[in-house]
Amino acid sequence: MSHTSSEDQSLPDRIKESVSGYEGYAEIQHRNNSDTHLRKYFMQEFDAMGKAIAEYTSKVREQNDPKLYTPLEKLQKKLTTVGDSMRNPTYCDSTFFQKPMVEEDTLQNIYLYENQMFEEIENLIAEISALKNCAPEMEEIMDHVLRINDTLDALNQALFERESLLAGDMEEFI
Repeated sequence: MSHTSSEDQSLPDRIKESVSGYEGYAEIQHRNNSDTHLRKYFMQEFDAMGKAIAEYTSKVREQNDPKLYTPLEKLQKKLTTVGDSMRNPTYCDSTFFQKPMVEEDTLQNIYLYENQMFEEIENLIAEISALKNCAPEMEEIMDHVLRINDTLDALNQALFERESLLAGDMEEFI
């Protein structure tokens, strides 16, 4: 995640373009709403992805081959687990939302993780779209499932890092 400072300054702007109500975290009065609107946006995307995987899983289930649909069911569970982490963050009562000022480095790291999350969600959407269009054959399904799993892992890691910053667990490392 190496970006130049000119790129870093535009990080919240990318999110503002996509997420209505998002104003970033620099000002205390915007923090709670920005977090809420961002998580709501991500949850809508997760719900749509979950629905797409469920529909494809139903289609594959018609083949009556558990080797084909079991990896998809596991993928659905993983997607649900990551989505639940977004729905139920551990940092809601943290001091981050009450601090008059937040260190610029902390803000930039939060924005970096949020942009990484956006990129991973875009990758997930593209990969799930490709999965929905593939033939219900083991090799093709597994190729997509593996890529989706890897992307979910990267997204979950960014989500965890962001959550740690918002909870105040990583400030001493910055």
